[in-house]
Amino acid sequence: PTSAPAPATTTHPRSHPHPHPPGAAPVLVPAARQSLERPKQKRYRASPEQLHELLKVFEQNPSPSSEQLVELAERIQMPLQSVVLWFKNRRARVPHPLIASAKASNPPAAASATPSSAATAIAA
Repeated sequence: PTSAPAPATTTHPRSHPHPHPPGAAPVLVPAARQSLERPKQKRYRASPEQLHELLKVFEQNPSPSSEQLVELAERIQMPLQSVVLWFKNRRARVPHPLIASAKASNPPAAASATPSSAATAIAA
């Protein structure tokens, strides 16, 4: 007796019609995620006095501990998340000493090459 071929119950993951495995939660796109979460907070602008204090603390320690950040936020009456974000953004803005000195001593070759010397180098 010949039996009919069994129906294919498994498919290759890439041929699956859904972007997630069966039984897994679907991946939310940013627009869908926003509707499920709280609304985006407005940007917090620090006052000149708060900025002065933030800069003073940053000069002493660019990476304060979480306890120091909590204390600073309370002292200058600023939301903790805004203080944390300010330090993160400030650290990203200030160049690292080793990176800055390496860039100063080794300028990119493409920027220093003139178009005629680059064409000559390619032709050679």
